[in-house]
Amino acid sequence: MFGLVSRHRSPEGKTSSVGFAVQFDLQTGEVWDLLNDSGLLGMIPDVDLFLGQFSDEEPMLLSWEVEHLGSALIPKLHIGGEEWLYPAIGFRDGMRMETLAGGAGDHGSTLSSFLHPAVWRETLM
Repeated sequence: MFGLVSRHRSPEGKTSSVGFAVQFDLQTGEVWDLLNDSGLLGMIPDVDLFLGQFSDEEPMLLSWEVEHLGSALIPKLHIGGEEWLYPAIGFRDGMRMETLAGGAGDHGSTLSSFLHPAVWRETLM
């Protein structure tokens, strides 16, 4: 699982989450939406060959690129050089996003597939 999520409390006191979150299945190569009910976003055709490109010295990178355009946040998901489109969400004043990352350890060890977790923010002008 890999995502950027914002929690919002309505005036009535209900809490909801918006953002971008996916599950990348290391056995099948499927990329699933976890937050916006979009289902299967796509898949990597030969997942074993794809995963074989990465090592401890050159790990696979997962990243979100989010463009803030007007009142919309438009995301692109990058998985090891592949780019995936994801549904946009509305931006709210004071919105804070939190990162989520985790794994079930199914394709050997998740730790050997996802090394050196890091979070950074870059603002382009």
